[in-house]
Amino acid sequence: IVTKTGLIFGKFYFFKYPNKMSIYQSINSDMAEVSFSSKNSRNNSANQRVSMKSLKQIDGFGDKQISFFGGLSLLINNITGPAMVTLPVIYQQAGWLTPTAIIIIICIASSLATGFLCQAMSMVPGNEYFQGRVELSTLSKYFFPKWGYYTVQILLNISLQSLNISSIIIATQTMDNTLVSLFKWTGAFEFYPNFGFASASTQGSGDSPFSGAIVISLGFIIVLICTIPMGYFNLDDNIFVQNAAFVFLVVISTQWIIEFFIIGFDFSRVPAIGPHQSAVLGNVIFNYAFVITVPSWVNEKKPNVPINTSIWTSTIASSIFFIILGYFGGLSLTITGDQDLLDALNKDTTGTLKIFSEISVYLFPPVVLLTGIPIYSIIVRYNLMENKICGKHWANFWGVLFPWVVASLLCTGEGIQIVINWTSLLVNGFINFVVPILIYVVAVTKKDTLKPFDSVITDDIHLNLEIDQDDDIDDDDDNFGLSYEHRGSSKLLLEPQHIFDTKRYSAIPFLETDSYKNSKYYRYFNPLLIAILMILFLTFLTVFVIIQNTFVGIYDIVEHFEESSSSS
Repeated sequence: IVTKTGLIFGKFYFFKYPNKMSIYQSINSDMAEVSFSSKNSRNNSANQRVSMKSLKQIDGFGDKQISFFGGLSLLINNITGPAMVTLPVIYQQAGWLTPTAIIIIICIASSLATGFLCQAMSMVPGNEYFQGRVELSTLSKYFFPKWGYYTVQILLNISLQSLNISSIIIATQTMDNTLVSLFKWTGAFEFYPNFGFASASTQGSGDSPFSGAIVISLGFIIVLICTIPMGYFNLDDNIFVQNAAFVFLVVISTQWIIEFFIIGFDFSRVPAIGPHQSAVLGNVIFNYAFVITVPSWVNEKKPNVPINTSIWTSTIASSIFFIILGYFGGLSLTITGDQDLLDALNKDTTGTLKIFSEISVYLFPPVVLLTGIPIYSIIVRYNLMENKICGKHWANFWGVLFPWVVASLLCTGEGIQIVINWTSLLVNGFINFVVPILIYVVAVTKKDTLKPFDSVITDDIHLNLEIDQDDDIDDDDDNFGLSYEHRGSSKLLLEPQHIFDTKRYSAIPFLETDSYKNSKYYRYFNPLLIAILMILFLTFLTVFVIIQNTFVGIYDIVEHFEESSSSS
């Protein structure tokens, strides 16, 4: 990633020492600023150094400041969504074997899909070490034909907006119900059917205390005030909120597990294989629909944060938590009808334990939902701005304000929530699991013909290539380091031992070793083949979930119609 001027010095060095030519080739891209230096290990004096300053500071995007812990918090928060409270129900209905097996399979599949997506990001010229910005829609623009790019852009925005609107609606309804539970009152300004102020002292028969009316409720205003300002921040600015939410999530989850042991276990509640398997796959697979948020995190993580370690740690930790929560929650709680974990905890606890249970029940929805809403808004803005679809202000409108405008009309309805859920169901599977791996497959097939891409954004960066050279120019003992200076601070991009280590950025590092590449097995079991098989497998799973939920929905409608007919 060096300009032509800076490469004059680089070419001289690599012409003199041809065994270092690979480093020249790996950084020969289109970055607008470079600092090149070489020093002798004996006297530690810099022999030559060139630096050019001209890069612009990009407004509307974050800095590369997200730490390893911040990345874990962000990823785990995105995985552990509101659907996790139904896991004990699933374990009671389907048994422990099927949900546990599917959680493990989807954990591995989503981790590999994320790894393949990140590896495709590093294959964009100018972003070999993730020094630029490449969002998901930008990848599709680079690797896919125009129709493919437009399709991904539409699906991505539908997915993010439906997730955001749905989260706003659920958070508003939960906040209003919480106010009613705590204070026996919540208020609203009603637009339809009666214009004026309204109030409610009970939760009502629907999901909202104001079911059937178009209102701006007190719960809506509280959620809006808590989340909209964070939507205008950059992703790296939101990490302190993600860290706090992650800590609360760990505390709440630990409390729940302790309560399970206090209540006691009835092993007859969770058989090995239960009679109802229809809800297992759909619930589990969309708990892991976090892949579309990963490129934004990669673009703003600190350079020394390991990608594969972060991804696998997050998915494995979340999967273990899902299994523990589902199995032990299923053993201890009495769940009937449409109840979930939160309802059952309130019902099965008494005394002091019930007080702690109610605190966790009221705290859980804001922790899970309110921290996710601004993340979706930020990612929408990033994708719109990076692809130059609109400027910062319009991107903020579509990402931050538009979901609230739509949600304000739908917060008390139940039918529209079904429409939003089906939109997420039809779109999220393909955009999270199939499209990222497909991008990798196309990138691998085109890797020999790739050209520099002018949409890779770099942010006021000075790139420094340091060569610690001994007197013997023919050996390979010279050390290399790649770092960059950003807004006055110097940060390590690659340690000397990693400068040639392409496996550091591989989706499946153990398949990228030289010994395995030279073995006879590589031909039949390599990353490209695994990616193609995963596309077929995940496409099948997604289509199966859609068909399954379609038949379940038709069955519910027919059953409801028959009950209505018999009662009349």
